Amino acid sequence: MTNAGRSDPTVLKLAIDSKYSQEATASKSSSSCCCGSDRSEVPSDAQSVSLGCGSPVSYVSFREGMTLVDLGCGGGIDVFAAADKLRPLNGKAIGIDSTIKMIARARRTASQNNYTNVEFRLGEIENLPIEKETVDVVTSNCVINLVPDKLRAFQEIYRVLKQGGSMTISDIIAKKPVPDRIKKDPEKWSECVSGALSIEELKALLLESGFIDFKILEDSKWDKTEDQDLELASVTFYALKPKGS
Repeated sequence: MTNAGRSDPTVLKLAIDSKYSQEATASKSSSSCCCGSDRSEVPSDAQSVSLGCGSPVSYVSFREGMTLVDLGCGGGIDVFAAADKLRPLNGKAIGIDSTIKMIARARRTASQNNYTNVEFRLGEIENLPIEKETVDVVTSNCVINLVPDKLRAFQEIYRVLKQGGSMTISDIIAKKPVPDRIKKDPEKWSECVSGALSIEELKALLLESGFIDFKILEDSKWDKTEDQDLELASVTFYALKPKGS
């Protein structure tokens, strides 16, 4: 694999779309990417395509009329979990995913289970199909590592958040540099490995995007890979879009 394979976002996105299209049509998710998030209260069809590495929704403080957006929603497990909390508060949850088959599956699950306060939209995190400053909280579960242009992703999250809005994101973090041989492998990228940032890189991108009040809410070892050259962790973090920005 050449360096061009690493830097070309089209190659990476094709690998990601292929993997998650297969996951969307499987009767039960494989565990080749990230550890599953158990949400026993949500539809079983969404649980069967759970590919997260944490539980960002469990850290959200829900309030009346809130709009929550989950990025890389997959089959919708975190969207449905949020929607259950938001239903009595007259709030809504929106899921965004770039895989057509995932969106189709999530929409079908919503319809079959009579969810009226959810919406699923096809789109990329680097170009969110959401109006400026219309979202209270953004969540994401083991997806930012898949995005080729992470600065653009955080800038988009900043754009759609209301002033004073926040993000709570679970993702894979590199505790030591990811070897070049892995960074150049689109398949490894689709497995949530190659695109992992260090904490220092993550903080720098958030600061450049305008976020403040960065906090790590949870940090645990992630051992879903057998590669001895990798040292990864599952981290859930919080950041705030300041008021008056």
